[in-house]
Amino acid sequence: MPASINNRADPDRYASQTASPANAEPAADELDDSIATDAGAAEPGEPAVAAEPYTYGLASGQLHTYVSDSDLLAWFANKSKELNGNIRDQLELSDQRGKMMKDISHLQTMAESHAAPAEMQQEMLELRAAYAGTPLEKELNATLVKFDGAVAMGVVMDISGAAWELGPFHFQEDSFAKELKAFADKVSHDDQAAILRIQDLTSDLRQISQMVSSLMSSSDQTTKSILSNWT
Repeated sequence: MPASINNRADPDRYASQTASPANAEPAADELDDSIATDAGAAEPGEPAVAAEPYTYGLASGQLHTYVSDSDLLAWFANKSKELNGNIRDQLELSDQRGKMMKDISHLQTMAESHAAPAEMQQEMLELRAAYAGTPLEKELNATLVKFDGAVAMGVVMDISGAAWELGPFHFQEDSFAKELKAFADKVSHDDQAAILRIQDLTSDLRQISQMVSSLMSSSDQTTKSILSNWT
C-alpha cells in the first residue's frame, strides 16, 4: 500500500508530515509583512522613528535649472531692497550716535563746570527722553544710572538749604565727567565700526548689480547666437 494511503489511515502521522517544518521558507505574503515590520522597527530601547511622507513635485523654494531675465531681475530687486534697508538703518543709527556724542559732551562740560544738582538732573532727564526707544537707550541709561543717586541727594540737600557742595554729588562730579567721556569714546568707536559695515554693504550692492548686469548681457548674447543659427 502506498505510504500516502498509510499516512491517511493514521491521522496523527499524516498531520505531522503535512505540517510546515520550523525551517521551511515563508510564503511570499508572509515575507513582505516581515520586511515591512523590520523596516519600521527600532532597536531595543530606542523609540520608533516614523518614516517621512513622500512628497511629489518640486519642494517649495527649490531653485529651477533655468533662470529667466525676469527671475533674475526679481531676485535683484529683493536683494537690493534688503541691502538698501540695512544701509539706511546703519546710516540712521550713525546719525544718532553723532548727535549723542555732542549731547554727552555737553553734559560732560556741565559736570566739569560744577553745575547745580537740580540743573544736572534736568539735563539727564531730557537726555534720556531724547533717546528713549532707540538702540542707544540701554547703553545711555547704564552710564547715567551710576550717578542718579548722588544727583538726587544733591537736589535734596539744595532744596533743604544745606550746602550741596558737601554732598556726594560734588565729590563725584569729576568721576561723572570721566565716565561720560569714556562713554562718548565708546560711542565713537562703535560708529567707526558701523561706517565700515556700511561700506561693506555698499560694496555688496555694487557687486550684485554688476553680476546681474553681466549675467543678463551674457544671456542676451547667447540668445542672439542661437537665433542667428536659425536665420
